[in-house]
Order: sequence, then structure tokens, then C-alpha cells
Amino acid sequence: MQHSELLLTYPIHGATVWAESNTQGWYVMGGWKHVDSHCEFDGHEEVVFASDKTSGLRAIIAVHRTFLNPHSGKPQSLGGIRMVPYATDADALTDVLRLSKGMSYKAALANVPFGGAKSVIIGNPNMLQADKEKLLAAFARVLDKLHGTYVGAEDMGMKVADMDFIRRKTEWVAGTSGHMGGSGDPSRMTALGVFASIEICFERVFGNPSVFGRKVSISGVGNVGRNLAVLLMKNGAHVYIADTNSATLQSVGSLLFDEMQKGQRTGTFTVVEPHECHALDVDAYAPCAGGAILNDDTIPRLRCSVVAGSANNQLAKTHHGDMLHERGILYAPDYVVNAGGLINVSIETEPGGYNEETAQERVRHIPHIVRQIFMRSEAGRIAPHHVADRMALEIIEQKRV
Repeated sequence: MQHSELLLTYPIHGATVWAESNTQGWYVMGGWKHVDSHCEFDGHEEVVFASDKTSGLRAIIAVHRTFLNPHSGKPQSLGGIRMVPYATDADALTDVLRLSKGMSYKAALANVPFGGAKSVIIGNPNMLQADKEKLLAAFARVLDKLHGTYVGAEDMGMKVADMDFIRRKTEWVAGTSGHMGGSGDPSRMTALGVFASIEICFERVFGNPSVFGRKVSISGVGNVGRNLAVLLMKNGAHVYIADTNSATLQSVGSLLFDEMQKGQRTGTFTVVEPHECHALDVDAYAPCAGGAILNDDTIPRLRCSVVAGSANNQLAKTHHGDMLHERGILYAPDYVVNAGGLINVSIETEPGGYNEETAQERVRHIPHIVRQIFMRSEAGRIAPHHVADRMALEIIEQKRV
């Protein structure tokens, strides 16, 4: 396989946008020259379009902001590597630009020593492993070209084993397995942060943080949703679960049934259709799948007091947060409550390496940030998502390299 080589650099508004390919040909993804006019472009420091005909790689890396990492002494960003069979290149670009901005906000409020970034590989994550590894090997070469400006981690469509494979090709990846010095699957820490945030929401709405006897609907029971469902049931909640993947749903249902048999204070669960999950009469709705779930269609149908979940970019548009506020539904900003995974992997890069006790301690700080957001929201009569954005932007400006 011929190695990729840098072919073009195109500066835009202070950012660097470049495309690469091997010497056999060059594929430029649709619309890349106009990325600075994209509705989700937010002064990104770097947007990378990578293409490799030999492996079939098509990927975009968006570095929103870099922060000076005191451990490495260099400006760096951290964010997940997502593999999704996007319908169009434009969809991939929209996703990566928006997600990378959210990562900067998340990193700021989570107090990790990285700015925010994201990458997307356009492809089916369930392809043959040999074919997937060809893509990942080419992607690792792209990471090397950034020299640590962007550190990748596990995200949708990727597994810890994939992180291990990339790590063998480049040092600029986190979230590897324990035998490689990493922290493994970050979903358990993400779920812990979401669970603790739901407790804070209940404290604000009901005067009691306990989930015992409360009803919570979870849309999407992948890695994070599954762990969240277990935590809720162990603490006596009644959980409604939905997922578009029937095999995943069956597996989680079996897991929850086993949990239900373990003790009298354990909660219960019900399987529901995905299109019904957000409209159930529950105490909390936890979106744990795709983004833009809170929109003009779904918000009027909500019958919950709280929305708090792990999905990124839950609000289709900013004004949808205002709609929730006007309806009296307490919304915990997604990039705040789902920061557990980011906190977890960031610890791998610190002197001494990963420590699970340190990770849990820092993740348990998330509800303190959530509580602070709600207090400012009530005091200023401003929707929580606006408060969180302002707090994050203040920190970003302070840390900006």
C-alpha cells in the first residue's frame, strides 16, 4: 500500500483545511472549499478532509479549539472517532463540525486539559474486520500528520479493539484496553455521570434526588444506555427501554431481567417502541442515541419533567432548549452530563497513567456543575442550555491558545 501524502492546504479564516490522498488519485469531498460558510462552522482551527483510494478511507477531522495541555506542553484537542455510513458527505461534515464544537464546550466545563475535536470515518462499522482495519491504518497515518494536535478516542461505530489497533500505528489515540495501558470502554463512566445528573434534576424538580420509584425512559440502549439502565434499576427505578436494533434490545432486556431477580429494591423495566419512547408519561426522558431528538415534532409530545441523557447534540436547534424551558421541562445540557467518557480517557494522558479511582472521583463532580447551571438558570430566569454555553465560552476564552 502506498502511503498517503499531503496534496493541498487551503487556509480559511485562520483555520487550515487540507485534503490528502495517495499518489494513485485524489478524492475531494463535496463542498469542502466552502466549509467556512457552513452553518455549523464556528471558527474551527483546523478541518481535515482525508481520502485514500487504496484503503477506501474517507474521513473528516474537525479541530474546534486546542488548549495548552500542561502535561504535554503543546496545544491539543481530544474527541471521539465516529464511524457512520453517512448518506452524503455533507451530512458527515455537518455532524463533525457540530460535534467538535460540543466537545470544546464539554472539555471546558469538565476541566480536562484538552480542547474539543471530533472525527468521522464514512463507512459501515459492521464491515469485515480486515476491511475496517485497512481504513483504520490509513486513518492512523492522518493522525500522525497532525502531530498530536488531535487525540482520537472511541465513539459511535468504534470499539476498544479498534482503538488498540490504531494505537499500534500511532501514539495519538486514547481509550485503549487495559493491557495497553488504557482505560477501556468509557461508557460506564459516561453512564455514571448521566445517572448522577438525573439525581440532581430530581432534586431540583421533586425535592429528593432518589430515583427509587421514579419512571425513566431511555431511547437507545447501546453501551451508555445499557449501563444507565442498570444503574437506574439497581436503585429502584422503573425503566422503559427502546432501541432500533432488536438484537441489542434483546440483549439488554436479558441483562435487566437478571438484575430484576437480584433484590427486592431493584426496579423493573418495560420494552417500548422507539417512536413511543419520548412521549411516555415518565419522570425523566434520557436520550442516549442519535442527536437532534428534541425538535419541533418531539417536544410538544413530551410528558416528562426532566430531560437528561448521553446523546450528543440533543437539541435540533438552540431555540428548542427555550421550548423545553417554556414548557417547564428541566433540561440538563447534554455536553455537561455526558462528559464522563471524556474525563475518563483524558486521565490516560496524565503522568502515571490511568487510575479508575481518580476517574470516578472526577466524574462525580459533574452533578456539581449541573447544579450550578440550574442555580444560575433560576436566578437569571434563563434556560439552562444558555447558561451552560456562557459558562463554557468564558472558560474557552481563558484557555484559548
